[in-house]
Amino acid sequence: MHLLAAQPGALSDNDEAIDLEQSPGAVVFLSAADTDLALITAAQEARLADTPDAPSLRAANLMQLQHPMSVDLYLERVVRHAQVVVVRLLGGKAYWSYGVEQLVAACQASGAALALRAGVPLGNMEAVQFHPTGLAPSGILVTEGCRGDGGHLLDRNLERFMVELEPEKQELASRDVVSRHMMQRIKDGEGVESPFGEHLWLDLRHLGEKHL
Repeated sequence: MHLLAAQPGALSDNDEAIDLEQSPGAVVFLSAADTDLALITAAQEARLADTPDAPSLRAANLMQLQHPMSVDLYLERVVRHAQVVVVRLLGGKAYWSYGVEQLVAACQASGAALALRAGVPLGNMEAVQFHPTGLAPSGILVTEGCRGDGGHLLDRNLERFMVELEPEKQELASRDVVSRHMMQRIKDGEGVESPFGEHLWLDLRHLGEKHL
């Protein structure tokens, strides 16, 4: 049994197909964020310790499923046997378009429940804590100390937009304020394009190698 596929993946379309060699499970979880995968597998291991007959889980990194044949193999050997499939897409459907199309078809054929961009309504967002900066596509958080020490947030034009939007506190504004300005900047078309979706830069170059 392979709870978490450990075969390293890559993004290049020219890569050879990868067989993750996972056995089927009742629940399949796919994400490009290592933190997501680590958390859900740890939770499953803890659950199995208390409830050995709990539904089985299989998790895999979407970066390992970039080649169309890799997708086909995984769907045939793992997904088509699952009862529930959960996918977290960083960057939306465009990031994994072939996989999404084939996954939807596979789940429709097998009758498995599929959670993909479900659009869950959110409420009381003022009670949610935001963390503005992280690494793409892993989702690993970057400490706020980077901005506290003088890091700059830059858009696609390398413009330091927080100076104009928050003249007093600039990058040192509260998390929710910084997050809101960052998302609005991306919505305004000033985000930096990447295979994982649009993002912004956290520039630390001016701090110097010794300080970093």
